[in-house]
Amino acid sequence: MGKEERKIGYLGENGIEYIYPKMLPWAAYEPFDEEECRNCKVLPACMGGCLKFLESEDNESKEKRCAFKREVIARFLLSSMVINNEE
Repeated sequence: MGKEERKIGYLGENGIEYIYPKMLPWAAYEPFDEEECRNCKVLPACMGGCLKFLESEDNESKEKRCAFKREVIARFLLSSMVINNEE
């Protein structure tokens, strides 16, 4: 399933078999290396967002990577604050 050239592993006779050289960029990703992430208030909860968008260089994909997570995390934090204040 998916694109063969993007495969980082497969199911073998002994379970999951990883293709380590292809997996390294994903495993070594460090959101603190990106200025936009370092300056983001939700970085501790998000940790850089969906890594699928790392491959894309266009700004729209980068915005998608952040926008959804920021919105979800902000709503979660707000609802947590409301719940905690009710207790």
